[in-house]
Amino acid sequence: MEIVAKGGYPAARVGDIASQAGVSRATFYELFENKEACFLAAHRELGHTLDDVVTSSVAKAKPERAIDAAFSAMVEFAREQPLAYDFLTHEAMLAGPDALEERDRLLARLEERVEQAHAVAGKRASLLPDVPASILLGGLVRVLGMRMRRGQYDSAQLLSEMTAWVDCYRPPRRSAAPPREFAMDELEQEDQGVSPGAMAPAPLPRGRHRLPTALVTRVQRERILHATAEAIYAKGYEDTTVADIVAKAGLSREVFYSHFHSRSDAFIATHKLVFEQMMATAAGAFISSSGAWPERVWDSWSAATGLVVGTPSLAHFAFVESYALGPSIAQRTDDAIVAFTVFLRDGQRYGPDGAEPSASVSTAIAGAVMETTSSYIRRERAGELFVLLPLMVYMILAPFLGGDEAREFVDGKLREPRQEG
Repeated sequence: MEIVAKGGYPAARVGDIASQAGVSRATFYELFENKEACFLAAHRELGHTLDDVVTSSVAKAKPERAIDAAFSAMVEFAREQPLAYDFLTHEAMLAGPDALEERDRLLARLEERVEQAHAVAGKRASLLPDVPASILLGGLVRVLGMRMRRGQYDSAQLLSEMTAWVDCYRPPRRSAAPPREFAMDELEQEDQGVSPGAMAPAPLPRGRHRLPTALVTRVQRERILHATAEAIYAKGYEDTTVADIVAKAGLSREVFYSHFHSRSDAFIATHKLVFEQMMATAAGAFISSSGAWPERVWDSWSAATGLVVGTPSLAHFAFVESYALGPSIAQRTDDAIVAFTVFLRDGQRYGPDGAEPSASVSTAIAGAVMETTSSYIRRERAGELFVLLPLMVYMILAPFLGGDEAREFVDGKLREPRQEG
């Protein structure tokens, strides 16, 4: 854990781990097959510790406040054991698919603890939040990690703000079906007009041609960036080589190295391209919408979902592999997530009581979107994000509009006649 904390999982070496532990490399390999096996063992052990802490906290709380108790336990765990928290939630995203599965299992256990308590709430069930625990926990995990990496972590303040965020989903009236029970059968993937999204430019003609040098350079670069995303989608960053990238791009190694010094340089440039494409898609739909702010949020998230479904390699890069270079790229990804809160600014004036949600609430919303979308993409269920659209829009709107008004808006969208063709 300490070696990973110093430079990130990708930079951790077995020799450094053995030295830190005060054992030989031979002893290390007697116990673990490789670095990944050691990481997974450490993750399981630390994960059981966090699970025990959350379970104990939830058991002591009122059932309808189980999510608050889980938040409190996780925030306190992060304050007392910051390296362990980062290891469990952030570094696990960099250590390969098995580590991601281990992370998913841990978060699923924490969600289960909360949902089990909610199931016994009985007469107090009307006080339960309308958003599933998995989405709320995902938002906390992301905002807590980003705050810690930025060195902006005040545990008491953050816990207060996150509790207030959860309370936004405890509407005073429950006359309508909660969002998790929205009738979403009408929102099938094939009805959404999914476009292929941002596509790589066509290959350049073979042999001699008279194309302008600037055009050739641009096409080559864009093909390399798209090929980088495709190669990583197929093999993961750790196993992707320059040879894989040039094969996907249909270019030579010489052309690759005329644009980039290394695989990591291509990764960073692809990172910039992917998030620019996502921002452009969301912003284009947001600005072109003729409706009020809630309508623009719906249109923006619909367009972004279409891009995710229509460009699986770019979506996988953005939501699964975007932290793959460790600390050197983590800040870029965190900044990209926070950038999407720009679409929430107009919501500030919609507050039912005039009180504006804190910046942490907006970041938690963006983090919940990131975590939930990532989970669906990893499970090859990205197409189902269209079915999740009403719930996610409700989750975005409720802190600003209030639960009742946000629910009425989403119900209205679901009652609209579908456009044919």
